Amino acid sequence: IGWKSQGKRREMQAYDLVGQVYDWVGQAYDLVGQAYDWVGQAYDWVGHGYDWVGQAYDWVGQAYDWVGHGYDWVGQAYDWVGQAYDWVGQAYDLVDQVYGLFGERSGAARLSYRKGSALFPRPLFPFIRNYFLGSYFSLH
Repeated sequence: IGWKSQGKRREMQAYDLVGQVYDWVGQAYDLVGQAYDWVGQAYDWVGHGYDWVGQAYDWVGQAYDWVGHGYDWVGQAYDWVGQAYDWVGQAYDLVDQVYGLFGERSGAARLSYRKGSALFPRPLFPFIRNYFLGSYFSLH
């Protein structure tokens, strides 16, 4: 009877030892899993950091886009002003040509005569000055 209980006790001790080994292996797996969790968390934080940096780059890019649009609008305004100046200049040139063709016969034109180029024989300002104000404000 004694050897049976002793064998049972040894068998139970063996089972306990195997159970203890399984517990240790389980704990080791738990530790490895915890380490994987930490590594995953670190990757998440790095990913969030990259997201924030990317968002900041997006904002900077948007600001550059807005500044570029502003420059485009200013450039468009300069183009319109330049076009207006071109039209005014063409009108001046046309009046200057007409003045060159017909203006020499008038007394105001003779009073405001200036030497001009072959293409535009008379400057425009004296013509306008004398036309609207008369020869009273003429310089000669």
